[in-house]
This record gives sequence, C-alpha cells and structure tokens, in this order.
Amino acid sequence: MSASWTPVSIGRAIAGHWLRPPASARAPVRGFAIDSRALRPGDAFFAIRGGARDGHAFLEHAAARGASLLIVERAGDEPDGIPVLQVPDTLGALARLAAAHRAALETAGVRVIAVGGANGKTTTRRLIQRVLASRGRARQSPHNFNNALGVPLTLLETAPEDDYLVAEVGTNHPGEVAPLARLLRPHVAVVGSLGREHLGAFDDLAGVAAEESDLLAALEPHGLAVTMTQWADGAALALPREWLAKAPADARHERLGDGPEATWRATIEDRGLPQRIRVAPGPAGPAFRSSVSVRLPLLGPHQRVAALPAAAVAAWAGIPPEDAASALEAAEPATGRMQPLRNGDGVTWIHDAYNANPESVARAAETLAGLTGRGEKWLVLGDMHELGGHSPRLHAGLAESLAPLAPPEGGIDRIVLVGPAVGRDLAPALRRHWPVRALECAASVVEAAERGAVGATAGDIVLLKASRGMGLESLLPETARPVDATRLGA
Repeated sequence: MSASWTPVSIGRAIAGHWLRPPASARAPVRGFAIDSRALRPGDAFFAIRGGARDGHAFLEHAAARGASLLIVERAGDEPDGIPVLQVPDTLGALARLAAAHRAALETAGVRVIAVGGANGKTTTRRLIQRVLASRGRARQSPHNFNNALGVPLTLLETAPEDDYLVAEVGTNHPGEVAPLARLLRPHVAVVGSLGREHLGAFDDLAGVAAEESDLLAALEPHGLAVTMTQWADGAALALPREWLAKAPADARHERLGDGPEATWRATIEDRGLPQRIRVAPGPAGPAFRSSVSVRLPLLGPHQRVAALPAAAVAAWAGIPPEDAASALEAAEPATGRMQPLRNGDGVTWIHDAYNANPESVARAAETLAGLTGRGEKWLVLGDMHELGGHSPRLHAGLAESLAPLAPPEGGIDRIVLVGPAVGRDLAPALRRHWPVRALECAASVVEAAERGAVGATAGDIVLLKASRGMGLESLLPETARPVDATRLGA
C-alpha cells in the first residue's frame, strides 16, 4: 500500500478519540495488522476482540514489533511511546477505514472484482488475478482473507496505483456476504459453483444460493454479473435464475455453462495432463466472440468451472483471448486445492484437504479415478464439517458417488475413511460396494498415522480430501514438495 494514511487521517476516518495523539500529523502509516505476529514496522495495529483471543493482550508485542499506531476499545493496557486511538468497536472501525479507502480507490480508477461461491472460489480468484495481471497491476486477496477481517484488510492493502483488485468473499452463516459486498462495491461480481456447504447455518442449497447471490446486489452502476447456468456433466451447481434479479437493473450478465442461457462455455478437448479445454461463446453469447484453446495445468475436468469466469473477466477488461489463454496456461494450484506433491519415496500426494462438501468430494474422487499411473490410487477421505443435522444423511449419501469408483473397474484401488462421521455414516453404506481389503477406517488423523493406514508405495497416488478442521494434511510426509501436474503419470 502506498503511504496515503497517517494516524491523524485515520483518526478522522473512524471518528476515534485520542488517548495519546501522534507527535507528527504527517507521519505515514505503512499498513494495517490485526495479528501482532504478522505486523511490519510502521503498521497500525487494530486490537480486535473475538473468539478465544483479545488483541488488547498483544499491544506490547505489537509495539515491540514496530507498530506506528494502536487502535483500541478500552484504555489502560497501552504501552508508552506510541499513538493510541480509542473507538467503541475496533472491528467496526476497521470496516469504516476500509470503506474510506475503497472510496479513494474508486477515485484512482481501481476496478474491483468480487468472487464468491461455495466451490472453487479461491482457484477462480487466482485465475482471474493471473489473467488481469497480464495487462496491469492486479492485486488479490492473500490466503483466505475472505471474511469480516480479511476483506477490509485486503482493501486497505490495495494501492491507488493498482489497476485491479480481485477479492474473495466467503461465508459460513446467513447475512455475512451482504456487508462484505457493500464494502467492496464491485464492478464485477462472480458467483461460482454452489454446493451444500455450512448447512448447519443455511439449512439447504436454496439458503446457500440466497446468501451467495447477495454479492450481485452490491454491484456498481453498469457492473458485470458473472454467474453459473446449467452444466451438462454436473461440474458446477448453478445459481438459480430468480436470484439474478438482485443485481441492479443496469447490470450486464454473463452466464457460464452448457445450457441455452449460457453466454460462455468451456468444453474438454483433451483429458490428458495438462487437460485442454476450449473456451467459446455459448448459445446466448454474441456471435462475434472468438473461441480459444487452453492447456490448463490444473487437476480435474471441473477446473474449467474456475477458468471460465477468468475468460469472461478478461473479455470485460479488453484482454485478447490468446493473451488470457497464455496466462491461464501458467496457472499453479493453490495450497490445499487439488495440489499435487511428491516425496522422496516416489509416492504422489494430492492435497485437497482445505475444504469439503458433497459436491467437491465427488469431483475430487472422480478426478483421482481418471488419473493414470504405475501404482495404486488411494482416496483418504475425512469428515465434512458444518453440516448440522444434515451430516448423517450427507455423509451416507457420498456412497452413491463413490460406489462406481470401487475396484476392480472403478479407478480407485483403496479408500481410507478418517473421522467419526465417515466411519459411522459412510462406512456401512460403502461396504456394500467396496471389497473389505480395500476399505479401512480410522477414528482420527492421529490413529490413521499411528496405524499406518495409508500404506502407499512408489508409484501410488494418494488424494487427501476433508474439511480443514480435520487436519488431514498432517498425513503428508515432511519431504513432500509441489510437483507439476503433467508429471503425475510418470
């Protein structure tokens, strides 16, 4: 971020009360932090209260690391020698400051693209950023900065000199997307594939769709709404048409998929590694649009669902299809999202244990089954979290998508179920389809490791799939390192 904020201007923007005013009205603030461990010298530190941690307990640490300003809710804990600004609510103050910064970015001409959806939004965000970066300065959300803390910080780290910001918007309870969308005020809103996520809060897929569609309502005038329509092979679950009305009346719509409403489509030309897809106008798209072939170095035919929004945004930004294709062909997987790794003993691991819902489990398992290699293919499947009362039914229901993949003809040789939910609800249904020798259960990741439940050897491919809270990635060998997806069959 360029040095456009000072303690004084921050105080005005968030209407704070000075407990200790700054010595200089012009001293710049380098950036912003809510975690003292990540604070850089010159950053302002927001003492956020939430969960098991209270940022006020880390003011001394923030000062020691070189904080230039402390923003607090209560007086009495602040160390000496640093300006201190008091506000009633530090989380609200962070959002107000981000809103003020968003206004400055608009004046500077920065274009904002917001990316939501249940499945694949991180990959979609990364691909859009990569394509836009081929033509200008394109910033994106770091890591998983997609909530009430991460979105304001992402905005505040965006400089007026940037051309684009690609911001990810997540949710795990109703009413979370709308305020984040209003804060971002996107010029482009992308709602990717839906999925049965966080059903403990949303109850059903209709609730997920209602929440995700709130992204459209915050579009800037004459903005672009990018949404899914029908996909013939089920690679994506579409946002129902009735929710499109949330977008402003002057918004332009791009619909992605295979159905008659699609303005863009992506067909698979070659399922090899890397796969080759063709991005082309859909039945409802303008005839003048040209198609382009893309060699996409990401695992799984469902990855075209993430690549297609990038193509649509590239067209919006005036980037030629060939240039967009070149950018996509240089893509790399995000950590924990169908990320191939290999260790010294020749075992290949696919780390997809950052998140899981029934739809993403099915797509990941189908991808594993379709791979070719010298050894066996292992699916290590952990619990799906935040499903509420739907958990037993949805875990048991995974048997329907996994049954056709059972040995000897299905493409997956062994399955290891890790966790109480898959063991209790999925295993009994799965045993009707899987040979006894090919199915193992472990109550926890620790038990799976201690028992050596994953007995993979050189040439084998192991897919790890679970919700992040399972910590399934701890089964990865310390020597495992990222590998090019095109080498998986080697």
